[in-house]
Amino acid sequence: VWPAPAPELAESFATALRTCVEYSGKPRDARWSDEEATALWERLAPPEARRKALKPVRTEHYLVLTNAPSPNAFVKKLEGYHAAIAKALPTETLPGRRLLPIVLYRSSNEYEIFHRAHHKADAQAPVGETSFCDYGWVATSIDAGDEHALMLDLGKQFIVVRLRAWGSNRWLRSGLRECVASKPKERVEALRAIRKGKFTPLEKLMEDAAWDAELAKQKQKGTTGEASYWDQAALWIEFLRDGPWPPQTFARYLAAVGGLVKGDQAGVAAALRTVYGMELDALQAKWVEYHSKP
Repeated sequence: VWPAPAPELAESFATALRTCVEYSGKPRDARWSDEEATALWERLAPPEARRKALKPVRTEHYLVLTNAPSPNAFVKKLEGYHAAIAKALPTETLPGRRLLPIVLYRSSNEYEIFHRAHHKADAQAPVGETSFCDYGWVATSIDAGDEHALMLDLGKQFIVVRLRAWGSNRWLRSGLRECVASKPKERVEALRAIRKGKFTPLEKLMEDAAWDAELAKQKQKGTTGEASYWDQAALWIEFLRDGPWPPQTFARYLAAVGGLVKGDQAGVAAALRTVYGMELDALQAKWVEYHSKP
């Protein structure tokens, strides 16, 4: 609940939650039963892939559904990806959380067949993506090769399933994803724009319509004259997470935006003011100062 309630009210909320529901059924299998895993694979995989499915692979954090004959190298990388995401976007570790499903096809061609079928596209339509996240699961192929794109999708899955923060606006969603998908040295153009005073104002970045206009201008002219919105948003996430704040401030912010409906830009701004204790223009001044240090 935010703003944070008084202690006695918080305790009454907690008591209500502890006592409002009783459950006597079988506990959910956090690691997925083989039957559940098979059902998900058969729901998502195209017919030609279903016949060649292998036994589900379970890691500490992921359930891998695959027909790839040698998935071990990819599976091993997955836990490294998860560690990077969890470090960038801290969240509480809770028992009973289900493994995150990954649908791994044995070839890019098979993935493209899946992608067209899932999006009800023409059988000859080009597929520009090498991975795809549909909220709860991520699909890709063993030979996808685009690690940045995969990290964007794994980041989306983590934001949706673990942080429950996929509502909000494009500034926050894109910033969180880019923060885990790229390294700070790759955002040098956005960093240079901040130091030269040519950054995009926060109030504009927080408008979803501005992102649409930026994309349209990019497609029409090839450039927009502004630094990448994705990179600028990622620099905002770095600042909100690593800036001069008390411990757990960023975690409190993620919790605050976790209950927002999609497109609630006012809620994103209100959470910033509440958690960080200042108006947006003052917060922006601190952001510029933070990223202007040598």
